Amino acid sequence: MHGSHDHTHSSARRPAAQAGISLLRLSAAARLSVALVLSALIWVIVYFVVR
Repeated sequence: MHGSHDHTHSSARRPAAQAGISLLRLSAAARLSVALVLSALIWVIVYFVVR
């Protein structure tokens, strides 16, 4: 169980460029994570605009 957790940590340390390429090769799960990041960015922008 702990080994899998370490694997996620090592993958997170990859360069952004390689992460983008891997995202293109991944399935809908990757698209979901991208959508979450985009929504988070939109939330931050809206927060600053409302302020």
